[in-house]
Amino acid sequence: MAEDNANTGAQVNPPAGAASSTDSGSIPKARFDEVNTRMKAAEATLAELRKASEERERNDLEARGQYEKLKGQYEEQISALRLKADQWDSYHTTRRETLLAGLSDEDKPLADGLALEKLEALVSRLTRQADAPPAPAAAPAPAARPGNANATGKLTPAEIQEGVRKHGPQFIRDNFARL
Repeated sequence: MAEDNANTGAQVNPPAGAASSTDSGSIPKARFDEVNTRMKAAEATLAELRKASEERERNDLEARGQYEKLKGQYEEQISALRLKADQWDSYHTTRRETLLAGLSDEDKPLADGLALEKLEALVSRLTRQADAPPAPAAAPAPAARPGNANATGKLTPAEIQEGVRKHGPQFIRDNFARL
């Protein structure tokens, strides 16, 4: 009771008939029963709240388990995309080196900072100027047309150049697995 009064800061008035019993230092039975009943009710409420809190925490952990599953799926997708990005970077670097190797020493500094698509266009233009005027060509064989694979199933550099020239970067994206 002293703790109740200290915690709440409120003053408890004894029942009207118990004034004489508080003088002797004892607590009236009615007041004792009232405080005891309230304490038991508070303890029961506290137990219910703790149980509800534990149940909520368990449900949250179960929900997190689903998030862990999704996280695993996304990590698998990310690793697959990283692999494709690495393959593209490798192709990009190799293609750039190949194109730059075909240029003269005086043209290399001009082409060094160009994007791959512009570099391909520049190399194509420079090689056409260096070559004799092209003779009218016959229709290409089915394996040499862009989009058709040769006997190995991979596109040749000429097919890639032709496909990029006609269709742009989308050709690389569409045929990436065959490069």
